[in-house]
Amino acid sequence: MSNLAKEIPQEILDFTKTMEKDQLKTQLAVIGAGGVDAYKLLGEQEQKTLLENAQKKMNQDIADLKKLRQAELPKEQCLQSFNEQLGDFLKDLEHYGEEEAGKAIIQSSKYLERLLDATRLLKEKDVFQDAGDLISEIQEHLDLQSDIKGQLIAARKDNLTMLPLVEGELVDQEEQRRAFACDFMKNKLKVNSVAGLSKKYVKFGVKVNAAARKALSKK
Repeated sequence: MSNLAKEIPQEILDFTKTMEKDQLKTQLAVIGAGGVDAYKLLGEQEQKTLLENAQKKMNQDIADLKKLRQAELPKEQCLQSFNEQLGDFLKDLEHYGEEEAGKAIIQSSKYLERLLDATRLLKEKDVFQDAGDLISEIQEHLDLQSDIKGQLIAARKDNLTMLPLVEGELVDQEEQRRAFACDFMKNKLKVNSVAGLSKKYVKFGVKVNAAARKALSKK
């Protein structure tokens, strides 16, 4: 892990259990400046730099902790997580799909990304080493994970800004994000409907479970 934990007094680490992330970031920036008084004396740009560095350290520590915890997870728990995320993914697709396809894809994306994260863990733990052709299919899914996280989940959090085709033209962000999600489904997920997306991942789930259970039975 990074040196972040070593730089923060224990009382602050304890307080972070109930502290908002922005509060923690500010507290870390203050520590980096040498205290509240020193922080207040800094210019706006210097404060901004400290805040940016604090955010980077927070992100790195979170990533390191997540990686450590995932490494300790038994294969059986990874498979259980896969199935839980698959169930929630399919449930959201069905629920929001009745309203509008683009919304269904965006709302369910967090479960799809988590499902792929569980798939990646199973792969890293060599669960699929004897799975034959399934390995290449799994990799195709995993190759989409960063785009799902960076685009669909960004849209879910309202962090994906859609630009106008003509400069100065007003953009209905929600409508355009939904249209973008439908294009993502067709061009990257390679299906043309929410129903097709559900079927695709049901089949994928069956294959993953069959391969994983076969591997786990050999323990």
